[in-house]
Amino acid sequence: MDRNISKIINQNLLFNTVHPVRIFLQRGKKIAFTFCMQVVYTVMKHHNYYTYITTNPSKTTFYTGVTNNLEQRLTEHFFNRGKPETFAGKYYCYSLVYFERYLHIEEAIAREKEIKNMLRIKKLQLIKTINPKFDFLNKSIVEDWPPKYIEKRVG
Repeated sequence: MDRNISKIINQNLLFNTVHPVRIFLQRGKKIAFTFCMQVVYTVMKHHNYYTYITTNPSKTTFYTGVTNNLEQRLTEHFFNRGKPETFAGKYYCYSLVYFERYLHIEEAIAREKEIKNMLRIKKLQLIKTINPKFDFLNKSIVEDWPPKYIEKRVG
């Protein structure tokens, strides 16, 4: 990819990913670029980090984590259920109840630490800001829930 195009893409991360053509204004000139949807998706994908909260089926235990692939991480939690080696596995915390998206990993990690230090009542209040009925959100993130198999992480 041309360095100028790459620079403009990085400066304009808020493209509308529905349209393959994006007009950029640079030094007063209109510059049109046609992007393959996969290129746009790849650029955006590298800037998505999630802080999330999962719970067990009876909603008595919370697990807070960070990931760059929420769908994959939820699947991993599901297949780790009942395994005592991990907190989420030991307590069956695979049901998503809350998440936030960040462009920078440092922000996501800082938020994870902040949430982990909250009292349970504060976590409940936070969850209810986006999920007032305390529904499990897995089906809105993972297309085929519950998953039938787990894919290995790449990278």
